[in-house]
Amino acid sequence: CKCHNEEIVCSDRGIPIIPLVHGWNSSAKRLSLTRNSINTVEPKAFVHYPNLTSLDLGSNSISSIHRGSFYSLSGLTELNLENNKISSLERQTFSGVTRLLSLDLHGNQECDVKQGTVDGLIHLTRLRISGNALTVPHRGLFVGLRSLETLYLENNQIIDPGAFNKLSKLEALSLDDNPWDCDCRILYLKRWLEKSSNRRLSVSVSMCSDALPHVNSGAIAFASNTWLSELNIEEIQTHKTATPVVIIKNANKAAICTLNIYLSTCYCTRVAITLHDHIIICLLHTVCQIDLSKH
Repeated sequence: CKCHNEEIVCSDRGIPIIPLVHGWNSSAKRLSLTRNSINTVEPKAFVHYPNLTSLDLGSNSISSIHRGSFYSLSGLTELNLENNKISSLERQTFSGVTRLLSLDLHGNQECDVKQGTVDGLIHLTRLRISGNALTVPHRGLFVGLRSLETLYLENNQIIDPGAFNKLSKLEALSLDDNPWDCDCRILYLKRWLEKSSNRRLSVSVSMCSDALPHVNSGAIAFASNTWLSELNIEEIQTHKTATPVVIIKNANKAAICTLNIYLSTCYCTRVAITLHDHIIICLLHTVCQIDLSKH
C-alpha cells in the first residue's frame, strides 16, 4: 500500500479482506481499496481506522455487508461502494455513519435496498443508486434524508415517482433510462414537479418519444420534443363538414394524455384515441366550437 498525508491507497493489489496498515491506520483520514477482491465486509471491519472521513471500496466483488460494518466510522463523510455485487442492503447497514454526506451505490446490478437502509443519514446530500435494477422503491425509503440535494436513480426499474415525495431540499434528480410507462401515469411526475416548492429543482428524464411520419396538411398538428414541453400548434386547417383530427408527432403518450384530458374537459363530449403504425390520432367528436389557436 502507498501511504501519504493521512491517505492510504491499496488499489489493484488483489486484496481479499480489509487490510490493517500498521503505523498508519489510526491516523488515516482517507482509505482507498478499489479494484481488489474483497467480497465481504465483516462487522467492525474498520475498527482500526477510527478517523476515516473518506472510504472507497469501489470495483471489488463485495456481495454482502454485515450490519455494523461501518459503526466505528463516526466521522465518515464519503463512502463509495460502486461497481460491486451487493444484492441486498438491510436496515442499519449504515448505522454509525451519521455524518455521511455522499453515498455511492452505483452499478450493483440487482441490489435490493430495503426500507430503513438509509435511515439516520440526516446529513446526506448526495446519493447515487444508478444502474442497480432497483424496482419500485418503498415510499418511505428516502423519507429520512431531509438534507438530500442530489439523487441519481438512472438505469433502474423505477416506475413510481412517489418514492421521493418528501425530499424538500432536492436540487438535482436523475431518472434517465428507467422504463417509465409513457401513459397517464407519468403525469404524476409532472404534477409533482409543478407542485414542488423547490424552484431550483432540476430533473433529468429520458422518455419514449418516437418520431412520427410527415403530417398531412389537412390536420391540426402538434409537436412536442419532450414530455414536459408545451404542445405547440404548427398549423390549423379544419373543414366544416369533416371531423377535426389531431395528429401528434415527436411526442410520447404522456403528452398525448395531457392533450386528451385537456380537450375532453374544455371542449369535447368524447375523445377517441387510435394508434396505428406509430401514428397517433385523436378523433374529436365535438358538439362545441374548437378554437385551439388561443391555447
